[in-house]
Amino acid sequence: LNKVWVKFIKLTNLVQTIRLFRNRKDILEG
Repeated sequence: LNKVWVKFIKLTNLVQTIRLFRNRKDILEG
């Protein structure tokens, strides 16, 4: 894998993690 691809994967994982965290937060607050 080249560096650009690795960065893209890490960014995607970060976005997914943030979304999961937000959803969990909404459930707790909701």
